[in-house]
Amino acid sequence: MFVSPSVKSNLDLKGAEKELTSRQQVRLRAASADIWNRVGVGNVHEVNAIGAWKDGAENTLMSRSDSDWNKNKLAAVMKGYIADQKAVIVFQQNDASGKSSLTQFEAKGKLAKIAKNLADDGIEFYTLVPKEGGATVYMVDFNGDMLDKMHGAARRYGDDNKLYYQFGDAEYIGNSDESGSDREQRDRAREIYQGVIDQSPVAEAKSIWKDVRDHWLPSYEAEGYDLTPTAIIAENPNIKKGSVRKEEAAKMLNARAGEILQRDLGMKYIDEDNHTPETDEYLANVIMMELRE
Repeated sequence: MFVSPSVKSNLDLKGAEKELTSRQQVRLRAASADIWNRVGVGNVHEVNAIGAWKDGAENTLMSRSDSDWNKNKLAAVMKGYIADQKAVIVFQQNDASGKSSLTQFEAKGKLAKIAKNLADDGIEFYTLVPKEGGATVYMVDFNGDMLDKMHGAARRYGDDNKLYYQFGDAEYIGNSDESGSDREQRDRAREIYQGVIDQSPVAEAKSIWKDVRDHWLPSYEAEGYDLTPTAIIAENPNIKKGSVRKEEAAKMLNARAGEILQRDLGMKYIDEDNHTPETDEYLANVIMMELRE
């Protein structure tokens, strides 16, 4: 199985390569290891990689495992959600009836030159795994009609440079609608990921996701974050930490609480008479975030 969620977008090839050693990439690898463990998949091989296309690139994580399709798919969308990516790709070998292919070959030289050669060969979407002296080039071919181009790209690096490929089933999961803002496209992808999680046949998929989401999503994406002092500081750059008295900060939070609670929970306030296990958990998360701060 091959799965590739990306991390940081709107980069060029050089920027994506630099991000492979970033704290964000390290965090994704840690989150990925936790997700595989929670889903119940062992023996996973993961490498840092660069996802590239005609006019951009981004750092990514390529994973291989021997698990079944449903667990692979569940892990992929969880990582895609955490990484806030527009799409993930899942591939599983199936030589008997697979109509898609995963191809790879070794390319020598600087990444920029490799990318230019691939573009000249008509290959716009691919994954690079950098290595000393070059990179391994991977491409998922959904329709099986890119093999000739990949063969040609491989032969650039010597007639004996082999193209390795395997046939199987591949799925692109995420947003394919390029309309709207970048944020709107990513939000549509997250809705799709959530739908896959909700419908997953993997045992305890929803509870696994809750634990993953609570632990790995950045605090500013967690429910209740808008009720923390940090949220107010983020929205008001003139306010510095420690510059507002606690009493004044409490007034600012109270002033916005009703609107935020209505948005998140569908109620203007929470008290002894109307609280539920859901509201208790919501407030517990807010307190947890405040304690972290």
